[in-house]
Amino acid sequence: MENKEYSISLYKILKSFSSAMDLISTEVVGHHKKVAYVCYVLGLELGLKPLELKDLIFAALIHDIGVFYLDQNFSDLAFDSRSNLHAEVGYQLSRDYFPSKRVAKIIKYHHVEWSEQGQLDEGDILYISSILFLADRICTLLNGNDGREILNRVSFIVEKINSLAGQRFYPPAVEAFNKVADREYFWLDLTSNQEITRKFDSLELINQEYIDLDILLDISQLISYIIDFRSPFTATHSMGVAAVSEKLAADTGYGGSECKMMRIAGYLHDIGKLAVPLAILNKPGKLKKNEWQIMKTHTYYTYRVLAQAEELSVIRDWAAFHHETLKGDGYPFHLKAGQLSRGSRIMAVADVFTALTEDRPYRDSMSREKVLEILAEMLSNQKLDQDIVAIVRDSYSEYSSIRSQAQLKAIKHYNEFKQRINKSL
Repeated sequence: MENKEYSISLYKILKSFSSAMDLISTEVVGHHKKVAYVCYVLGLELGLKPLELKDLIFAALIHDIGVFYLDQNFSDLAFDSRSNLHAEVGYQLSRDYFPSKRVAKIIKYHHVEWSEQGQLDEGDILYISSILFLADRICTLLNGNDGREILNRVSFIVEKINSLAGQRFYPPAVEAFNKVADREYFWLDLTSNQEITRKFDSLELINQEYIDLDILLDISQLISYIIDFRSPFTATHSMGVAAVSEKLAADTGYGGSECKMMRIAGYLHDIGKLAVPLAILNKPGKLKKNEWQIMKTHTYYTYRVLAQAEELSVIRDWAAFHHETLKGDGYPFHLKAGQLSRGSRIMAVADVFTALTEDRPYRDSMSREKVLEILAEMLSNQKLDQDIVAIVRDSYSEYSSIRSQAQLKAIKHYNEFKQRINKSL
């Protein structure tokens, strides 16, 4: 399945995705990496097979993906929560778009208590999920303590976990936890995202699985849904940008692999908006100056998230520079024409065209005349590339149709997905 022209470590993608999820709330900063680290340590102590341990780590890095998709409050993540909703949503998402069905199943059952597992028939998946559940609950008890305080909290955490062994938690996993809990470095590592990242970056077990462009395309589409559906104002925006930018790439001479990369960049171009509060994303009127300054940070975070995987450098630049201008008065890097690749210029045009032609909750799509007027004005102000704008202008109806069809497909997917979730609960 590996594309000989392009391959990337699956771990690096998940590392970037995990960092993106950290942007949404201070309540979950570093949570997925910490849970993955506890899973790794417990898995070694329990003697998991390499494949089991790898799947466990991958599942841990994205285990709470369902919370973000549904835009729930974070009560699901509280230590005593009995809700399985976000786990089911995470399963449904990862089942459709993640290359490993085992990882999807581990996510599905990561909030099933040990005493309830007898009602299910999922074999070793439940065993692995029970380790993830324990690791997840351990990390919820950290309460943001730094390295200077965490060792004073160890006895409380150990007592709390042991009091629920055999009821909520798998007893052998609790025994493994008791062994590692005596090691100060284990707790101190948990207070350092940098140290956890360093350990995982050098761990061959998870760095030797590579994916091709087609699988990266699937995972990127999953991320785009999480980005877009946080806000009704941009409910299908990334899907539209991805379709338009891919078509522009083809029409300007890019090859097949590059066109796929452009579509991926379109899916991911607004990943930094996960750092923008919903109150700003959903504001119907003009943003105040301080709100606009916050909104402008999203391209910076898109760049930083994607910069964690060097293999994504081209996609990163195409995605993150969509608010730069030829004149150099864009943001956040104030790049000028000579510093902007054709791909970055394509993304800028695709983003503007999609925003102008799509429906928003506070307005209908703009007329062809108005869209062309705005594009002409942006050209006169050296905001966009004239050759790329000319392609859109000359084939306006075709591009409008491509954008519309992609966004209608996204809405259909979302409605079907919600129905599927409701049926499974």
